[in-house]
Amino acid sequence: MKLTRFNELWTVVNTLEIDSISKTEIKKYFSEGIETDLSDIFTTNNNELLTILKDGSLRKTIVYISEIAPFKERIILPKYHIINCQTLKKMKRNHRLHRYKKTLRDDGKFYMIIDNFGDIEKGFKKLAICKNCLKEYNLNYNKNFSVENFDLVKFKNNSLFSELETIDFQDDLQSIPRIYSDNWGLISDTMKKIKNYTCEKCGIDLTNDTKFLNTHHIFGDITDNSYSNLKVLCVKCHSEEFNHSHIKDKTVYKEFIKKYS
Repeated sequence: MKLTRFNELWTVVNTLEIDSISKTEIKKYFSEGIETDLSDIFTTNNNELLTILKDGSLRKTIVYISEIAPFKERIILPKYHIINCQTLKKMKRNHRLHRYKKTLRDDGKFYMIIDNFGDIEKGFKKLAICKNCLKEYNLNYNKNFSVENFDLVKFKNNSLFSELETIDFQDDLQSIPRIYSDNWGLISDTMKKIKNYTCEKCGIDLTNDTKFLNTHHIFGDITDNSYSNLKVLCVKCHSEEFNHSHIKDKTVYKEFIKKYS
C-alpha cells in the first residue's frame, strides 16, 4: 500500500472516530446530559452559560444538580440554571460542583439520580428554573417570565451561536492525523475573549496586541476542542510547550520578543 493511501485511510479512520465520539456526546447532551464540574462552563456578556463540545461547537447550556438525597427527610428537587447566578457562584465558592450535569433539553425534564435512604431512583424529573437566574434573564431581555411560564424552547432557540449547530471537519493530509474543525478560528477567538486576552501562563495582557496570542491544545489532541483542553498563551509561552519550539522560528515570535523583552 502506498504511503499516500495509508495517510488517506488514517484520515478516514480518525475522522470516523471523531464523528462517532462527537455524535455520542451530542446525543447525551440533548438527552440525559453530560457530567461537569463547571470548569468547562463559561458565560456570555449577558451572563448566560456556554460550553464547548468535542465536535468544536459552542453551545448555550443549562446546568443542574443531577444527584440528590433527602434533606430533613424530604426529597427536594433542585432548580436548573441558565445564568451564572448568585446560587451557582455560591456553589463554586464552596467547591460543591461534583454532582452537576450540562444539557440543552427544552422539555423541562432532566435526568436525576435520587438516593432515597438507599432506594436509588433514576429517571427524568420535571424541574423548575432557578429564581435568581429568572430574575437576571428577565432583566437582561426586558421580559416578565414567571417560574411557571418560562419557555425553554424559546430560550434554546434564541442563541447568538446558532450558526455553530453543525460542524464539519477538514482533512489535512500533510499532517495526519491532525484534523482541525472548520470553525477553529472562531473557537480560538472566543477563548481569547473569555480569558480577557491575557496569557494564562505569564499573565501578560495582549488586549491591544492579539496577534501575539494563541489558543493551545493542552493535551495535544487538536480534534478535542472542549473547554478543558484549551488554554490561551502568548507566543513565547506557547513556544515553550512540548513540541512547540518551531514557533520560535516564526516572524510573530521574533516581533513579540523584540517588543516585550
